[in-house]
Amino acid sequence: MKTKPLHYLLLCSAFLLFNSFSEIKFSNQEAEICEQTIKYSTNKLLTPSGEEVAASTHIIFNPAKKLITVESESLNDGNATFDTVIESVECTFDKKIITGKADYKGYILQSDGTKSPVEIILEAKDGVVSLVSYDEEKKLGLRTTFEKWEIVKE
Repeated sequence: MKTKPLHYLLLCSAFLLFNSFSEIKFSNQEAEICEQTIKYSTNKLLTPSGEEVAASTHIIFNPAKKLITVESESLNDGNATFDTVIESVECTFDKKIITGKADYKGYILQSDGTKSPVEIILEAKDGVVSLVSYDEEKKLGLRTTFEKWEIVKE
């Protein structure tokens, strides 16, 4: 049975790494950007096998609500939307997200009530933001580079 690439998106955050986290840490004084709701957008994802998948994807990090919302649409696989509950954040982004890193840990609440632990790492280098949520051992996850990002005013 062949797994559709968009299903990797659903599984990207569902690997088991952590059980319980409850704190938010900002490691530099400019890291107030990490308290903002930010929407990252891309048109391509990389599966664990390295396959590039065309998928219009928006990932919204909302620290105030402690949620990460993933919305993705692929011509072949349709739409996928899910939330990740944020339990902890360690963030070192500068105020313009030119450099730094944000490490989000939390879980995806499954339909049966179980929690699938998640780790999502954003890293900025020279103004380019990339995302990794990948478990090398289990070969599950996702990688991408965002073409754009914006602060969402609520």
